[in-house]
Amino acid sequence: MASNLAEDLLCPICLSVLQEPHLPGCGHSFCLLCIKSCVPVGQGAGSCPECRRPFGLQELASNVAQKAHRLELDGEPLPAAARDFCEEHEEPLELFCRQHRVPICVICRDLPRHRDHEFLPIKNAVKDAQWELETILRKLENFLKTAGDTESFQLEEISEMENCTKDTLSHISREFEALHQILHEKEESCKNRVQKISKKNLKDAVIHLKDEASSYTKMIARIKAALETTDPVAFLKGFKQLRHETAVGEDKGDSGEEEAGIEEECDSDECENNSTEDNSGLSGGIAMSATVALEKFEASLDFDVWKKILQSIGPRD
Repeated sequence: MASNLAEDLLCPICLSVLQEPHLPGCGHSFCLLCIKSCVPVGQGAGSCPECRRPFGLQELASNVAQKAHRLELDGEPLPAAARDFCEEHEEPLELFCRQHRVPICVICRDLPRHRDHEFLPIKNAVKDAQWELETILRKLENFLKTAGDTESFQLEEISEMENCTKDTLSHISREFEALHQILHEKEESCKNRVQKISKKNLKDAVIHLKDEASSYTKMIARIKAALETTDPVAFLKGFKQLRHETAVGEDKGDSGEEEAGIEEECDSDECENNSTEDNSGLSGGIAMSATVALEKFEASLDFDVWKKILQSIGPRD
């Protein structure tokens, strides 16, 4: 059916594209002037040059545009030649309205809806439209190239950031391992000092000293366990009792409020010398007991201050 319509766009008489195409009753298409030339002068009827079927001038009402419309309703695509004609006026689409941006025929140009509009020949309009699309295409290609370059740059930045992250994490792990080692060495140093104080006391205080040392060792273990507690609520619940138990030398009958003063930590040799000197001052020649010596040493271990120092560890703003 589409091929028949394409054939209808050529006049069988002049073999050119139909000008003002009209159809006689038989359905063949002719230019209006060509088909009228088949009607003898002074007569109102003639015969079709194709099939010789008689027709009257009054029958020339159907046209190719109407056949094209029926073809569209049948759901078949129109050939390109059929789309080059104005469906309303059956004239070739030779102009382009710049305001409405649609192709029109010369009759459409003179209608009120196109009054004062600008028109271009179809060929010029095609060139302008192609130039406009080419401009947009170049911009889009530039945008695509920029996006590709940006993506490549971002991928490089991401790779560099990942490497930097790995290096930073490794550095943090190494430094915290060093801090852990320092704490472990301090812990061992404190334990060694406790043992040294114990050994320097008199033999008659050895049993008592061992009991006290065991008590302090357990207390240290409890403090270490408290320091390693990850549950802050559980830590704070046991903190008061633990702090009270470690406050050796403070008044046992106190209401539980701890004094605000911070006792300075004495040097290892100085603490040991003081313990020896204090032994000579006791009545009956009995040296200072291990309990008193360890109480002084315990008092010098200000775990609260040390914990606050540890808790303050963090990156500078």
